[in-house]
Amino acid sequence: MKNKVPSLRFPEFKDSGEWVKIDIKNIAKKLFKVELPAPQKENIGMVI
Repeated sequence: MKNKVPSLRFPEFKDSGEWVKIDIKNIAKKLFKVELPAPQKENIGMVI
């Protein structure tokens, strides 16, 4: 599971992979609840 964490963007959280994963999920939920223009949505999807 820890291998799926984007450790390049979060090197300081490499060892607490689960926490980062949950945090990203929560941020994504908040972001995707807001209506975004299509290009922005794609960019966020690629970043996450």
